[in-house]
Amino acid sequence: MPEIVRAKAYTSIANLGWGFDTFGLAVDVGFDTVSAERASWGLSLAVVGRYAEGIPDTLDQNTAGKAVIAMMVGEGLETGIRLEIDKGTRPGSGLGSSAASAVAAVVAVDALLELNTPRERLVRYASEGEQAAAAVAHTDNVGASLYGGFISCGSDGVVTPLAWSDRIRFAIAHPAIQVRTSDARAALPDQVDLKTYAEGCSRCARIIASADVGDARAFGAAVHGSFVDIARSRFIPGFDTVVAAARNAGAFGVIVSGGGPSVAAVVDDGMDASPVADAMQAAFASAGVACNTYMAASVKGAHVYETS
Repeated sequence: MPEIVRAKAYTSIANLGWGFDTFGLAVDVGFDTVSAERASWGLSLAVVGRYAEGIPDTLDQNTAGKAVIAMMVGEGLETGIRLEIDKGTRPGSGLGSSAASAVAAVVAVDALLELNTPRERLVRYASEGEQAAAAVAHTDNVGASLYGGFISCGSDGVVTPLAWSDRIRFAIAHPAIQVRTSDARAALPDQVDLKTYAEGCSRCARIIASADVGDARAFGAAVHGSFVDIARSRFIPGFDTVVAAARNAGAFGVIVSGGGPSVAAVVDDGMDASPVADAMQAAFASAGVACNTYMAASVKGAHVYETS
């Protein structure tokens, strides 16, 4: 059995417009790595890396730590493990940073102990870890990060992989602000009317169909303008201007990534997306907000990359 295992899990975009708490997509914007090492007794945690500042290193307040606790209880494990998170994803970005840590942790521990735990249980443990950051065990980000590609999930936590064409890509703008997940969720209405519900059903069907065939134009039209994004846009300075700038530069649709504040514009892999990214950056600048931009494509799921 190995003494140390290192696993990697990528960022993700949740919701994808109308698919609130339903859709997730793993993207190659960044990743977290977690090292799991055998120890003589107990469970310990350290946080290092570019974005380590402000990340709690208390087990039950850290998404990775909470996920591994849930895993050890669920699998009946009694062994010593030392965890180290190398935080390569920016917290509060709307790109599934906390999910990446939780997923990498359960994948690393599973490989360290050679458990071969089914992914269905790993995703459940990782989603329990998400409670440390979001106060709710939602599965959209962790499902995407664990399985890779495009997934749907239900309130029962079941993850279903969906077809995705790499022809669809994103230009992402991450403004230099933070949106608390709790605030983003609190901004949503408790109920929607029947017309909005029916529109959401139609849009989700169109999202799945266009993702399958790689029609970026249809996909962009399907994800754009959800009531979720409208409700959350008030947390993102200059949002309407950013959306208009991206579409004028050639984007097919624009969404809030997860709870925000990152904004993702849908593009086609055959087009030069840099004008879209530049337009969003300039629009944020006009609102007095600096931002970083990224080009993003779908990426594979979490995996072990080193053992010793």
